[in-house]
Amino acid sequence: MAFSIDTTRYGLWTALDMPAAVRAASESRTLYAFRRDSEAQARQHWALPSNNVDLSVTARTVGDDRASFLVQAAAFLTQVAQFDRIFTDRLHVAIAGALLGRSVVMFDNDYGKNAAIYRLSLQERFDCVEFFPSVSAYEETRGPLHRAAEFAL
Repeated sequence: MAFSIDTTRYGLWTALDMPAAVRAASESRTLYAFRRDSEAQARQHWALPSNNVDLSVTARTVGDDRASFLVQAAAFLTQVAQFDRIFTDRLHVAIAGALLGRSVVMFDNDYGKNAAIYRLSLQERFDCVEFFPSVSAYEETRGPLHRAAEFAL
């Protein structure tokens, strides 16, 4: 017996109905997924990339049962899997990218949660994840974030 998900029942995104911002960003194969909420680091010296997609804001809530959670997780991983490179301060986006073997540049949030998780869990397990305490720290060594696709990670 094969496993299947009724996408009409649970609202799983397909390539056709995925949010336009995610579809557009996936064409570059680089995902900028930075927070826009209260946990975002102060952006005094840099602006969000114009193609930033805060996946947590675009996510659909389709229910509160186990099957709905599995569908939501599958939809989220499907979105992240479209990208080869990920720049994010969203912990779950970084973890998803790491599990999928994508090149991830992870930045801290405003109170150090991402730094702690990186140090205690991701650093030794995932060579594909790099951590920077801030975008400024990244730019000091790599150049402007907006041109990040031009740099080898």
